[in-house]
Amino acid sequence: MINREDEVIRTLTRYYTPHPRLPVPSGADDATMITEIPGKALVLSVDAHMEGIHFERSLLALGDVGYRALAAALSDLAAMGARPITFLVNLEVPLTLSLKEISDIYEGFKPLMKRFCISPSGGNITRSERIGLVITVVGETSREGYIPREVRAGDLLAVSGDLGRSMGGLYLLQNRSYEEKLQEEDAQALIEKFLQPVPKIHEMERLLIEFRPRGGMDLSDGLGIDAGRLARMNQVDLVFYEDRLPIHPATHALAEVMQLPPSTLATSSGEEYEILLAIDPSDRVHLEKLEGWTIVGEARASFEPRAVLKRADGSEVDISQRGYDHLMESFQRELPGNRET
Repeated sequence: MINREDEVIRTLTRYYTPHPRLPVPSGADDATMITEIPGKALVLSVDAHMEGIHFERSLLALGDVGYRALAAALSDLAAMGARPITFLVNLEVPLTLSLKEISDIYEGFKPLMKRFCISPSGGNITRSERIGLVITVVGETSREGYIPREVRAGDLLAVSGDLGRSMGGLYLLQNRSYEEKLQEEDAQALIEKFLQPVPKIHEMERLLIEFRPRGGMDLSDGLGIDAGRLARMNQVDLVFYEDRLPIHPATHALAEVMQLPPSTLATSSGEEYEILLAIDPSDRVHLEKLEGWTIVGEARASFEPRAVLKRADGSEVDISQRGYDHLMESFQRELPGNRET
């Protein structure tokens, strides 16, 4: 007789697909082996997605939970200029969760598996009082292509995509009264960014053909708090011009409904999974050849490193604490929160 754990494992390993770099048969063990290629470097990152902290089941389908967990982990690879190879999943599930519901989580991985030609190759499953996913992603980059978290005074700052929509999408799911005040296409654009963020793997691959940035990081906790960390790490101010921030029309519409400056949403919104880059000014011409990137500011020397929003009137606002802090109970500063708790 097959016990329930074996049945779950047998079901989930159906999502594993062969890969020439993974000689151990997928699902044969809790570990996997990756064949190395000379001149390449492996990049590993781990990310957790826990019920009650990162999501509430009342707001998300289980497929959305799986998608967003894998997207968050892959975004870390994108920021380092790495192409994903595979991922491993530590899955925590309550005993009340059915086999179909467990499979639904893995079904959520599929769009990203297809987009980036990857599949899981190992992991672990354990009982828990709540759903939890801890995903370890494995990628590779050339030894020269790795992007560190470096910034120098005088560097230009650039971001991919647009900022603020993820927070907007969460707010709509939490408060349907906001949605009723928006055009349908605006509401859809906001919710889509929250439920289906796309890691910037391909965008970084195209960028690295043109030039190598000085440094970069993905925006998972919010432009303000993430940039504040990067500023302190490099002992510089990161100055962002309010009128240069890439803000989607749907975010502008929601900000008007909420009676907030659009820049507040843009600088506080976590789980955007866009990329913040520091580039040498001489590389500006290379960046401007690429679609989807906006130069938003510059780094300057500082004795008290911080992230700064510079307004049109020349005044400056410290935004280093705008965003989500995992070890605090709520969002800081002007907004009540960007994660579901």
